[in-house]
Amino acid sequence: MNQSPPVEETEALRSAFAAAFGGRTVANSAVVHERVSAFVDVLKAAGWSAEAVVIEVRKVARAAEAPAYQPAIVADAVRWSIKHYYAVV
Repeated sequence: MNQSPPVEETEALRSAFAAAFGGRTVANSAVVHERVSAFVDVLKAAGWSAEAVVIEVRKVARAAEAPAYQPAIVADAVRWSIKHYYAVV
């Protein structure tokens, strides 16, 4: 079973989602993308599967507690997660 993701990375991603849900801009999307990549790096290094990472990204998005949850941003974050997880480094 996977350990809980690190609090710092989780909070950074949650904050990025909250800002993007508050008003999607190119800058907000870029921050979400950056935070997703950092989150994926940490979880992958800890041995998480791609599926578990995607589930956790979606969980963090739901926890953002923003009044205007935006499925399109979450869908982008899921795509970025998978792409980053399998990127050849």
